[in-house]
Amino acid sequence: MAHMNPHLSGRALISHFGTVTDLHELAVKNDIKIGYFQVRKWLARDRVSQEGLVALLQLGERLGKPINLLDMINQTVDAEVAAEHPEW
Repeated sequence: MAHMNPHLSGRALISHFGTVTDLHELAVKNDIKIGYFQVRKWLARDRVSQEGLVALLQLGERLGKPINLLDMINQTVDAEVAAEHPEW
């Protein structure tokens, strides 16, 4: 049974902006403090820190590409359930 511990996928949040490099370059151009190696850590852990999430939300707003947190959580839970129950 799925553990149903909803979280935001670091991969999904990063891919919202493209690649790790794309995200970092967009952050630099928009004066948002997100380091390249910080993003790589998020990707490796598939988690984003609270400060990082705030920065990503700010970046999304500045770019006119807001992040819908509820959709991100639902996508993550759906993917986890599908992985644990491929017969569904």
